[in-house]
Amino acid sequence: MNRLYRTDQELECMVLDLVHRAREEYGIPEGSTGEQASQAIGLRLSYRPLPDSIDGLLSNNNEVVINSAQQNLPRPQFTIFHEIMHYLLERDGELYEYLTDVLSNDQDAFDAAIERFCQVGAAEFLLPR
Repeated sequence: MNRLYRTDQELECMVLDLVHRAREEYGIPEGSTGEQASQAIGLRLSYRPLPDSIDGLLSNNNEVVINSAQQNLPRPQFTIFHEIMHYLLERDGELYEYLTDVLSNDQDAFDAAIERFCQVGAAEFLLPR
């Protein structure tokens, strides 16, 4: 198979572009809270107990669930945007397709890459470059 490999910088730029397109498409201005962004995108948001090692998750029915036990006040906002990124990455598909192709034999590396890019996107939502 002839793959066109992308650099980490190119992949990160794809994530940043996705955030900027989502802001425009859904009308999410800089400084918006995770709650406001979730509502603009059409994702339900709830807070409920989750296992200690899980800060949040995106359910199969487009609900962002945040661990109600989180004690650090800014952390839930970051977690909401992290879960929004899971939604946006899945919806967009381009990065998922690429990673599926180049990491098809390493599920752990695929999962780690997706988590990393969700962190990058969440940071961009909260503190735009």
